[in-house]
Amino acid sequence: MNHLSTVCPKCRARIASRFIQIAEVLHQLRNFFAILSALCSTPAERLQITWSRVPKSRRRAFRNLSELLSGQNNFKTLREHNDPSRGPCISHIGLLLKDVADPPPHETDNELRLSEMEKFFSSILFHRTVNFDHLRVWPNIQHLLEPCPEQDSKGLESFTIMVSKELEP
Repeated sequence: MNHLSTVCPKCRARIASRFIQIAEVLHQLRNFFAILSALCSTPAERLQITWSRVPKSRRRAFRNLSELLSGQNNFKTLREHNDPSRGPCISHIGLLLKDVADPPPHETDNELRLSEMEKFFSSILFHRTVNFDHLRVWPNIQHLLEPCPEQDSKGLESFTIMVSKELEP
C-alpha cells in the first residue's frame, strides 16, 4: 500500500506526517533520502488538501529536511551534511553519480575525473564496512527491509500521478 492509496485526506495527512517523523529520525542516522525523495515527488507534492492537514510542525520539519536536497551551489547543503568528518552516513547515490558522470564544465582534466571516480568507489567500500549491529532489529518490520522487485519507474510515476489527480483533481 502506498501513501496515495487511501481516499481520506486526513488519513493521507497522517501517513505523510508519520513519514516526515521517520525522516527526522533517519536524518539523525544520516540516511533519509528515499523517504524525502518520495515526499518531494510530484504526485505527493500536488496533494494540497492532504498537506494542509499535516500538522504545521511536521510541514516545517519537512521544509527543513527538503532544503538538504536543494541543488543550489552544487548541492552545498547536502555535501556539508554528508561530510565524512561528521561520522558515517549513507551518501545520496545520485549526488555521487552526478560528480562522476557530470563534472563541472570547466573541468576537462581526465586525471581529476579518474580521481573522483576512485573517491566514489572508495566511498562505497567505506560505507559497506559501517557496522550497524548496535541497532535493534524489529522482527515485525524486518520483512519491509527486504529488496523490492524491479519496477518500471516511468510506469510507476505515471500511475502515481494518475492516482494523485484522482484523489485531488
